[in-house]
Amino acid sequence: MPKISDGEKQILTSGYGTGLSTKQRDAINRQKEIFTDTQAIKDQGGDTRVSFTDTTPTKIEGGVTTGTNNGINNINGFIDDMHLSGLNPQWNLNFGGLLAGELAPVSTLNLLTPANIAHRLALSLQGLADQTAVPTADQTALVFGGTGVTGANLGISATGNGLVNQKIIRLTGNVSGTIAMTANADLTTTGHQSLHIFTGNRFTSSGILKIQLQANNEFDSASSELFVSGDGTTSYTRTALTNGHNQLILTDTGDCTILAGSYIYYHASADTDEMTIKACIRTLNGTIAFTEANND
Repeated sequence: MPKISDGEKQILTSGYGTGLSTKQRDAINRQKEIFTDTQAIKDQGGDTRVSFTDTTPTKIEGGVTTGTNNGINNINGFIDDMHLSGLNPQWNLNFGGLLAGELAPVSTLNLLTPANIAHRLALSLQGLADQTAVPTADQTALVFGGTGVTGANLGISATGNGLVNQKIIRLTGNVSGTIAMTANADLTTTGHQSLHIFTGNRFTSSGILKIQLQANNEFDSASSELFVSGDGTTSYTRTALTNGHNQLILTDTGDCTILAGSYIYYHASADTDEMTIKACIRTLNGTIAFTEANND
């Protein structure tokens, strides 16, 4: 009588069916394989899909997600999020309602982006907000469609707003009282664009955040639209901007937290005085209101 089990897994030592291939035997043995620190499971192309460490949770990268996977830190994961969220994989082509998907000078400069799309765009950025490393040039290229440059972290303080063409700026830290971020080198040419991503920033003590742009980056009312959520909700209020202003003001009610992935997108629709602003701010434990002003 052939032996068919050793008490742990099915085996055959004689008779019909013992001709298992090497891959089949390896698959059986892998049932009890223990992965050690720094080991990883890779796909056929050599890209890491599951990595193992003893200091952080197991991270699945580039897999099936719905746009809210905090473990995304590579370009493939970002693309998967966009596809499964029903979004164009080039992030900045999703604005503009019926014109979404057309070139950025057409789609971005149109109003009537659905609130659900603005919401999904915030979810798609959550991985970039939460990953350990700053956004890579490849990730930036997926956002803007250009060459892309390595992003940066910027602590919220009375300093320059960090805006640079083709660059993603992750805003870190919290807001207590009033903080005014001063104007950085302006986005001087038609088509210049940059992005602020929030990373889970708490507002306290009647927190107010002012983001100042250069005098020749005045808002374009015909294309700017800003969405703010209710407290912990997925329903949004749309806010418009006024021509001639160049300062955004975010005012807190309730000591809220701006959730990771919330964003403010800047697109110069002309060399001077036509700055398109697209924003989606998701909050918890309070709310944010947008207002605007001229230079302080």
